[in-house]
Amino acid sequence: MKTKFLYCLFALFVVNVLFIGCKKELSVKPNNLVLDEDVFTDKNLIISVLARFYQTIYTNTTTAAANGGEQNNNGWNSFQQDPDDGVNNNGGPSTGNLTWSRDRYKTFDYQRIRELNQFLQGIRSEASKKAMTAGENTSFEAQGMFLRAYLFFNMVKTLGGLTIVEDKVFDYTPGDDITPLRLPRNSEAECYQYIIAQCQSAADKFTTAGAQNANLGLNKTTNSAIANKWAALMLKARAGLYAASIAKYTPLRAAANVKKDAKGTDVVGIPATMANDFYTTALAAAEDVIANSPYVLQTNSANPELAFYQATTIKAANTEVIWATDRKSPSGNENIATQFTRHTAPISKGHNDGQAEGNSLGPTLNLVEAFENRDGSDPKIKDFDASGNHIIYDDVEAPFKAKDARLWGTVIWPYAVFRGTPVPLRAGELRSFTRSNGGTGSYTYTVNAPNANRTDGPEATGPNGPADVSTSFINKTGFNMRKWVDETPNSGIAPNWSEIWWPRFRLSEAYMIAAEAAFELGQTTKALTNINKIRVERGRIQPLTAATLTFDKIVNENRVEFAFENHRVWDLIRWRMAHIYWNGITDDPIAQAMELYPYRINISGNPNNGKWVFRRARSYRRVTTPFTFNIDSYYSTITQTWVSPNNPNWVGNPYQTF
Repeated sequence: MKTKFLYCLFALFVVNVLFIGCKKELSVKPNNLVLDEDVFTDKNLIISVLARFYQTIYTNTTTAAANGGEQNNNGWNSFQQDPDDGVNNNGGPSTGNLTWSRDRYKTFDYQRIRELNQFLQGIRSEASKKAMTAGENTSFEAQGMFLRAYLFFNMVKTLGGLTIVEDKVFDYTPGDDITPLRLPRNSEAECYQYIIAQCQSAADKFTTAGAQNANLGLNKTTNSAIANKWAALMLKARAGLYAASIAKYTPLRAAANVKKDAKGTDVVGIPATMANDFYTTALAAAEDVIANSPYVLQTNSANPELAFYQATTIKAANTEVIWATDRKSPSGNENIATQFTRHTAPISKGHNDGQAEGNSLGPTLNLVEAFENRDGSDPKIKDFDASGNHIIYDDVEAPFKAKDARLWGTVIWPYAVFRGTPVPLRAGELRSFTRSNGGTGSYTYTVNAPNANRTDGPEATGPNGPADVSTSFINKTGFNMRKWVDETPNSGIAPNWSEIWWPRFRLSEAYMIAAEAAFELGQTTKALTNINKIRVERGRIQPLTAATLTFDKIVNENRVEFAFENHRVWDLIRWRMAHIYWNGITDDPIAQAMELYPYRINISGNPNNGKWVFRRARSYRRVTTPFTFNIDSYYSTITQTWVSPNNPNWVGNPYQTF
């Protein structure tokens, strides 16, 4: 009896548990076994199989914690999709996870690709086609192709060029010669070309499906949980942009991150001459989504702040999320419901449903200051003047209200409203100050231990903090999360938890891809149209001009639009800027996480009594440990046993020797 082979590249034997089973007496058809033919001729069973793929496509059998290179907001282990945008607040100063591990998001899952190939084989069978309409069958096929392309994209972006197995489902019998199965790695460029082609084929099939049935292919799906044509085109655009960036910026910033195999194949690295073709592909796919899809950028001129929160976090009436991991309560399974609100919401009275946990993720001052001011002035929040005197604020919210509307939808700043009441984030009180003849000031601050059980009373320090203490569940940056935090009552407690989703593609990404690709191709007018659509309609910040549009503006725009959405890590990697930004240098403005603490003035008789001052400092959790990304970390490692003894036609990645 043949044993199914896990992509024989690595001589690993597995039993296929999706569609086959064992029976004691081969002449008798069992009544407790679902056969391949039964699965692929029954639409309900097909949907069940697809549901499993949708639920597990981003999980990784090689490195389980990595989520297939895709961090998401499923709870405790996913606080730091973007490492310089947030700090895990629990505990004292930390040295953990501050140097990027090469294999942090290593993604290698040929087993799942094999299962998807089996699924596609079954869907393409004559029996399956006869059991349903052509539109239904083609839609199932398109979904399988898209999910396979999405998984392979996550593998390639972490490991570089891998073996393209296409639609093959290999069989292996013990004793067979495995030499023909030891396939070499394809070039990194070929892998991206394959992903792009598969996305276009899936998009074409979704179009065919849409013609057969209005609920398939072209239209929005319920909670964006099922892929459609536009999801396929978004992946095509993203893959094109990644490949183009790698081709252009590797020789400029990380020239050693290339590798050829024994036959001269560029298994890591893409020739710079291919960059423009990939940028052109990305631009065309993004423009197709913008011009022809049913999705609309979610804005509100009367309340742009709330509109951005709703665009990312709220499913009801959402107009721009194209594909997402949906969640449904009740469930104790964090893949179905999420405990993100439990861990990250402020724990001051009423804000986290009586939970003793909360405040576990603190957005950094670095992120907050990345949001531009609406009037175009310096976005740095002023705490002291040039003479060392505190800047006095009548309103503690004033410096944040002056910023890009997206800031409100991303973070909770001191005394911003959440669930109908202000969130008391107060480090303490300024009780006295003296001024020397030279004009410099010295100040006395009063603080006390934060206590989540009290209201915002006369105590110096607010119930959430912020405070530089080793106690868990106390804010330690001066800012709380808002994106992904559920306003729904009782969403921070069992048994239901929260139904907040995890969007993978939003329409705003199509605008940003179009802007970047057009900029790189020298199409300035088109680049400005797309980036200003986001900046002006959504952020309410100043439009860019041909004179002010720069690559750095594109970098920053991506950061603020997609904070905590698992973009910044991969953007800096594809731009080959991660080792430059996260350089491990103390007090570097990007690598060093910073905090901003507000203090209320409490000096009887002083004209500034009741007003506010701020004080910036290194984040308590990372006070001695700025973030570090080593130049060898752009690609994960090829496990040595994959090469020897399993497949000597493979080679290791850059900076590997074996």
